[in-house]
Amino acid sequence: MKPGKPLTFAEINLKSSETKVLAFGLPGNPVSCLVCFHLFVVPTIRHITGWRITRHLRVQARLHQPIKTDPVQPEFHRAIVTWTSNDGTGSPGFLAESTGHQMSSLLLSMKSANVLLKLPATGSVGHMMLNTE
Repeated sequence: MKPGKPLTFAEINLKSSETKVLAFGLPGNPVSCLVCFHLFVVPTIRHITGWRITRHLRVQARLHQPIKTDPVQPEFHRAIVTWTSNDGTGSPGFLAESTGHQMSSLLLSMKSANVLLKLPATGSVGHMMLNTE
């Protein structure tokens, strides 16, 4: 997935007790680290602490402009989603607009983002409906 490499998870059994420690090794680039934290660590913390719903809210959103995606890896694209009375189809709905360059070292792409668009590994995406996280 992009961004998000390398990501490591380990379950450590402590010899002194029956306790298990969950360890996440997050990527070094700031955006990769934040994306992986939100996608993997936050739901794990929610599960451990007893939340009934551990996943992030998902909604369908229409793209404001086409976004070129990786042909091999699924991508989590930082974007801003707003509700509009006309999402491009003549109907109300969520409209997603990219925050710009998506390099994993560019922290500015996270500054105004309020969602992660889950883009499939197709090589390109037009004005289509996508899941947000």
